[in-house]
Amino acid sequence: MDSGAAYRAFDTPEELEERRQAAEARKDSYLGYDRRDRELTREESDCRAAAGEEFVIRLKAPLDGQTVVKDRLRGDVVFDNAQLDDKVLLKRDGFPTYHLAAMVDDHLMGVTHVIRAEEWLTSTPIHQLILSGLGWEQPEWIHTPWLLSAGGKKYSKRRGDPSVEDFRRMGIVPEALLNYLGMMGWTMPNGEEVFSVDDMVREFSWDRVSLGGSTFDQTKLKWLNGKYLREVLSEAKVVERVKTHLNEFGDGLPTHDDAYFAAVVRLMIPRLETLGDFGPMTGYFWNEDYAVDDKAAKALEQGAELLPGLLTALERVQEWNAESVKVALHEYAEAQELKLGKVMPPVRAAVAGTMQSPDLGELLEVLGRERVLARVSQAVG
Repeated sequence: MDSGAAYRAFDTPEELEERRQAAEARKDSYLGYDRRDRELTREESDCRAAAGEEFVIRLKAPLDGQTVVKDRLRGDVVFDNAQLDDKVLLKRDGFPTYHLAAMVDDHLMGVTHVIRAEEWLTSTPIHQLILSGLGWEQPEWIHTPWLLSAGGKKYSKRRGDPSVEDFRRMGIVPEALLNYLGMMGWTMPNGEEVFSVDDMVREFSWDRVSLGGSTFDQTKLKWLNGKYLREVLSEAKVVERVKTHLNEFGDGLPTHDDAYFAAVVRLMIPRLETLGDFGPMTGYFWNEDYAVDDKAAKALEQGAELLPGLLTALERVQEWNAESVKVALHEYAEAQELKLGKVMPPVRAAVAGTMQSPDLGELLEVLGRERVLARVSQAVG
């Protein structure tokens, strides 16, 4: 107020509403505050306030000319002052509005760069005028493009787009989510897609930020998450992450020892995109009451006459490991003059109830001799 950049306005809410309705009836192009108290002298304003009249404090926006926002990404963005409103800075109850509070807060915290989404760009002339009226330096303004959902609209939880908690429940690891967010509107110098936060801090430059809105693609995020599970995180870390996810969002940990659980995780890592995939894909590892899907049922039907011989071949295996059971299956196929592609499906179907399972030799090794023979025997009937 002392610099002439703000003034008291004594209008009552009823008066403001009456004028707004009248302006609408006249079809005025400008429906903001009519600036009735803008030219009150400071003395008159002080006297009315001292007499107890209620008031707000409004920004005294310039009436002509232009306000130029220097944006790091967009260059000079020009706003006609005639389109600016005399925004309320301090309300009748003495509390500041966001516009004033945010600028004061930023100044007191020593903020040098204001980085925010592009919808705030139209508020920036107001913020510049507030800072100027207080005699404070302008920060560097950086208005980033929107993050878009698959439908091309602004990504928003209110529209049903997933939140961080949703991604945790899905089984996206934090490293992958941070990596993917780092790719939104920005690229590494050599275009690499897998990088850490430290890599991004080291390589970040505003010169490689694109103004085109980036689409948040959950399919791409899951792909990247799978790479983290397979290639970036250690096997021990993946085991711990799977345990945590099952405890928080699944049915809890199965009642098996740690070595067996770790072996199952190791087998499944190449097939996982998210931690949430693990539970639904591994039921046959934990109990004998597992479902048999349609493809597995068909494989059992087509291989029914082979199963007795396959059971006998597996029973003869002395040292139970992936290599030895594969050798036994190969020898059986050769003896029957069959291709391996005819021999393996009924065994896989019998022990897993699905054709979507890991390498058969490794699967049989992890399940163990006793369980495998029992399951194949049951399939034989």
